[in-house]
Amino acid sequence: MLLREYIRKNRKTFIKFCIIGFLNTFIHYFLAITLLKSGYSFFLSNLGGFACALVNSFYANAIFTFNKPVNLDAFKRFLILSVGGVLATLLIDNISTIILISDQIKIIFAIIIVLPVNYFLLKSFVYKV
Repeated sequence: MLLREYIRKNRKTFIKFCIIGFLNTFIHYFLAITLLKSGYSFFLSNLGGFACALVNSFYANAIFTFNKPVNLDAFKRFLILSVGGVLATLLIDNISTIILISDQIKIIFAIIIVLPVNYFLLKSFVYKV
């Protein structure tokens, strides 16, 4: 309940955060597909798309979502948080595999858990709003 109330109080920035998230998903996807069609391996294509979306996420969230200056210390915190998000998603995947949840439900479950937590940590740890 605490997280829900927190997001309700910060609705405007949370919506901006979600918009940037959708934009980053499209950047990741279309760049990865473009690189894949250009002959790069799946791993390199996905890595390239992910890296560009990650950098875009940092800048767009700093400027558009949280209205904060961009600096190296914030970027370091952002990278730490991003690695944590990937690890949390892997943990959710492993736990949900044990209890035999389908992949589609796992993705929804991961989004429901990771999205609001990531927002809170970006706001309080990375951009320190």
